[in-house]
Amino acid sequence: MSHGDGAREAALREALRDAVEATRSQGSGSGTPRRPPGRTSGASWGVLVVGMVLLAWIWTARPAWVFGDPPPVPTRATLESRARYAIYIQRMRVEDHLRRVGRLPDRLAELGADPGVPVVLLPKPDGSYDLRAEVEGTPLLFNSRMRADSFLGDALTVLRATR
Repeated sequence: MSHGDGAREAALREALRDAVEATRSQGSGSGTPRRPPGRTSGASWGVLVVGMVLLAWIWTARPAWVFGDPPPVPTRATLESRARYAIYIQRMRVEDHLRRVGRLPDRLAELGADPGVPVVLLPKPDGSYDLRAEVEGTPLLFNSRMRADSFLGDALTVLRATR
């Protein structure tokens, strides 16, 4: 090894030492304490808490800008049309059951799925029957001797208009 190589090596060591010291002095002299790795700052916790509160509010308040407008409250005419249609459907099922079995069913549940409005079957001693539903506490009654189409009226038109 020549004398020039030793001087160059010493100069490189000194430059490296100066660079390390300069880096250390910049880190400690900046005025901000260094946080140990893996620790979370107070600002991060604050953002987390604000985010959780915002999510809780959105979930409980259910604002329209997030969930959309709630469905409209059905009018009395719509509720009555639904009840008339449910009775009409149940009447068709009862009549089909009478043709096939020869007697009224014990319960409407035997005839198939619920049409969406509770309907009650009320057998009469003379062999006829009534189908009953309620609209906001007011009974709606269909007797098997009535014409089903006239009972249904414009219920289908009202229901189509509400879709």
